[in-house]
Amino acid sequence: MRSRTILLLFLIFFGAVSALSQDIPEDSICAECGMKIDTGSRFSALVIDIEDNRKYFCDIGDMLYHYRKYPERIKEANVRDFISGTWIDGRSAYYVRNREFKTPMSWQIGAFKNSLEAERFGKIYTFKEAFELIR
Repeated sequence: MRSRTILLLFLIFFGAVSALSQDIPEDSICAECGMKIDTGSRFSALVIDIEDNRKYFCDIGDMLYHYRKYPERIKEANVRDFISGTWIDGRSAYYVRNREFKTPMSWQIGAFKNSLEAERFGKIYTFKEAFELIR
């Protein structure tokens, strides 16, 4: 029983550390448009480049726009799940454009970890298909 408790505490601690490592620092500026980022926004995003530098974005559309310009330089893309607000892998997320989404740069794109949740908000796009949304 004790070993299970220790394992559970270990997972909780390192899970929390991992989630915290994705937090956007206060006063961060969008790497694409230069706007101050609302660090609690479910539409914010980040990429980690091949040199482990983090670039933050105020809007998922700005992240997609940036990614399209520098695909060979990006190692990791992360977005927030629209439902829970937790960070998820942007390459495996499901994307939806919905006119009801009030996003910082008006891209109106939300990201979801679950396709069934995404489906409730509109047509689903994979990561590769999501680039169609930023033309």
